[in-house]
Amino acid sequence: MKILVTGASGFIGQPLVRRLLVSGHAVRALVRRVPVAAPGDTRAGGAEYLQGDLSDVPSLARAVAGMDAIVHLACATGVADAALVQRINVDGTRALLEAAKTAGVRRFVFVSTISATRERMGPYGRTKLEGERLVAASGLEWVTVRPSLVYGSSDIGLFATLSAYLKKLPVVPVIGDGKIELDPVHVEDVNAVIEQCVTRADVIGKSYDLLGPERVTFNDFLALVSRSLGVQKPVVHLPGPLALLMASVLGMISKRPPVSVDNVLGMISPARVDREPLRRDFKLPWIRLEEGLRRNDDPRSSAGAAVAANLANAYAAAPPPRVPLSGTSLSPGSGMASPPSMSPSGVELGAVAMQERPTSPGSVPLPEMLRNSPRPLRKVRVGVVGLGKMGVAHTTVLSMIPDCEVVGLVDHHPGLAKSLQGMGHRAPYFKSVDALIDRAAPDAIFVCTPQNSHLAVSRLALEGGCAVFVEKPLAHTLEEGEKLAELAAEKRRPVGCGFTLAYLPVFAAGQHALATGALGAVRQARSSMYLSQVFGPRKGWMYEKSRSGGGVVANISSHLLFLLEWYLGTPVEVRANASRLYGEVEDELHGMMTLASGAEVGFDSSWSVPGYPLSAVVIEIEGENGKLLVSNDALELDLAQAAGGWPAGYSRLRPADLPQPARYDVNGEGYYLEDAAFLAWATGGVAPPTTVDSALRVQRVMDALYRSADQSGERVKVSS
Repeated sequence: MKILVTGASGFIGQPLVRRLLVSGHAVRALVRRVPVAAPGDTRAGGAEYLQGDLSDVPSLARAVAGMDAIVHLACATGVADAALVQRINVDGTRALLEAAKTAGVRRFVFVSTISATRERMGPYGRTKLEGERLVAASGLEWVTVRPSLVYGSSDIGLFATLSAYLKKLPVVPVIGDGKIELDPVHVEDVNAVIEQCVTRADVIGKSYDLLGPERVTFNDFLALVSRSLGVQKPVVHLPGPLALLMASVLGMISKRPPVSVDNVLGMISPARVDREPLRRDFKLPWIRLEEGLRRNDDPRSSAGAAVAANLANAYAAAPPPRVPLSGTSLSPGSGMASPPSMSPSGVELGAVAMQERPTSPGSVPLPEMLRNSPRPLRKVRVGVVGLGKMGVAHTTVLSMIPDCEVVGLVDHHPGLAKSLQGMGHRAPYFKSVDALIDRAAPDAIFVCTPQNSHLAVSRLALEGGCAVFVEKPLAHTLEEGEKLAELAAEKRRPVGCGFTLAYLPVFAAGQHALATGALGAVRQARSSMYLSQVFGPRKGWMYEKSRSGGGVVANISSHLLFLLEWYLGTPVEVRANASRLYGEVEDELHGMMTLASGAEVGFDSSWSVPGYPLSAVVIEIEGENGKLLVSNDALELDLAQAAGGWPAGYSRLRPADLPQPARYDVNGEGYYLEDAAFLAWATGGVAPPTTVDSALRVQRVMDALYRSADQSGERVKVSS
């Protein structure tokens, strides 16, 4: 049969593709990034890979063309944005069904979730249940399976996350009493059932709860996994209602929080399951837990292992390709570059795709900041001013840093402090910054207020003898940014700024590669930062220029401006064009910046483009010795000669290949490392990269871009 698998790069999808190939099926894999075996070849290991997305209807039409059956795995899970979950899990499934009917596809196997049977459902469970109803009403030959907790050896998926927590955390948090019952099912058994659902006629029109052969409590499952990993950690139980509140608040500040509402409900809301239909219709040698935890993820047999090996060999068959600066050429004086072609995951898809050949992190130089987890040099007392999304994020992270005590909270809305206190934070609420300083005596204050109040709050903190961490950007105008920097110098207290991307290991490693001279002199560069956030008029301080200082650049892509300043230095001149699509601040800005050397750097930013539920950053740099691409997904270097500790040829490091020194993850490593590095500096340690001086340089570039855009793209000098 000709079978389309959506979500083919996921934990279940990867071994499913290999399994179907072993069985002799022709497989088309719908993925957001195509692995390339050789230039121009979209087949690897026997599968045809097609780039697409559930929100891209034309790509779905291409994907279903000529197919006999579809296995629909792709979904949005672990995402806090309920509207996005709805668009992917419901609207995307509806679009795929319509495309399938138009193309004459006969069979549709829908992989739902056991969360769709819970007494209480979060956004993921509700939308998957709605997807089940769409499938049942489609008129196609359909089968629905609802896997329970799926486990198996892999570096992705929920089980991999649990294993990572067991290895990394000193104490393992368990939501609820841990007595909720689970039916863990091995990924090989899941895929054995899915394969039969594709081919058998007697299962059409049926739904199955896909459960493993043993029912265990979560506590028992955790103990088994710990034993299989050879680790033993103490466990702390978190009350379900408190965990649900924490997940809700984390969902407000992070698009992909470490714990989602659905995760919590999975631990406190029982699933209403029926195991009899599965056992009656699928006579399999079910893998028991003890055995499954010992297995690796080879799909079925030595034949399956051979297919996996062929897939790997396909990647290695061609000579290492050069890392391209794809899309429009960026030569000095060439004008505005067109935006790069981006996949929804934020990885650039150039004219020549890059080879998947990871580099060992032990074989290349890494920055000192990735070698050890930073921490204060002594006990430190911290106050937080502004309890919106960023205030909640920083308060949560600060509470996890050793020797850090949050001693006070300030906001003009007392209810926000009560919400934080309801999450277990014991810090008292104060009506003013003065009261916080007088009564709580903090050593440092985190300023998480709108940009137009940064200077005023920071002045009070500095005059009170406190170190200051201020959220990005430094201020809402260059004039106030200059005043804040002067005040920091006068008071001789540490002042840092919240450019979090500097602390994500992949971006820190990229800067280190440049600093060690791997590329040589820079010839040209381009960069982009995209986010799907604004598609109509919006309310709030962020969209008021008098309070925020601007739109997408001030609020989002000032992060990218910091990276460019850190990587390449401050430009001497800029030119830019901006578009105000929905309000008084810019929704898009496209710029070109000229470095002192004459090299030009393209800058492209928008928060009004579809397909980017999470912010996606790409920086491409061409130097005398080669090319660098760094994104949220990977660091990729292609060097003519070995330099800076990097080998000649193509090297690639994924975030998972790099050290992860953070002790706590909120939207990645960045927040923890950022806050801990600042507190280390505030207590006598080394200054981090995100000081007030570097933040002021970013403010100057941002100011120049805005002035150029106001002058219809005229060249504007950057203040010095």
